[in-house]
Amino acid sequence: MDNPDNTYREKVYDFLYRMPVGKEYLIDNLCKVGTREKFVEIVKEFMIATLSRYSYGIEFSGDYKKIRKSDIAGLPDLLKKKNI
Repeated sequence: MDNPDNTYREKVYDFLYRMPVGKEYLIDNLCKVGTREKFVEIVKEFMIATLSRYSYGIEFSGDYKKIRKSDIAGLPDLLKKKNI
């Protein structure tokens, strides 16, 4: 049986990978009130997990009400710099 937490995490990760560059989203429009905190924590987890890839360009607004994806195509590859 699937773990509901893992299923939700996979949905959030999939959304973040597919998020269009330059688009900004209100977090309250992406999740239900009861899952907002969980959503934010999963996005933070994603950002840490993808840090070597500039977190795929995902960033929060200062008040954690919005997320957006920046274009990271022109940034250097950190893994190459570390010879990994």
